[in-house]
Amino acid sequence: MKLYIVEDENLNREFLLDLPWSEIGAEICGSAENGQEAWEEITRFRPDIVLSDIRMPVRDGIWLAEKISM
Repeated sequence: MKLYIVEDENLNREFLLDLPWSEIGAEICGSAENGQEAWEEITRFRPDIVLSDIRMPVRDGIWLAEKISM
């Protein structure tokens, strides 16, 4: 399963990217710093799971969740 991570804080994003996702059968297909950047890549990568922060600059996680659910 493909996993996409959206987190605006570098340390948090790096922490999430370094977790052993393969142990649960997940593979990271990308990451972004905000909802707008994520949306552009999500439409291309088509991940199975998106793990997103809520409060981010440019576009927040709520905006991203609404776009994904459409």
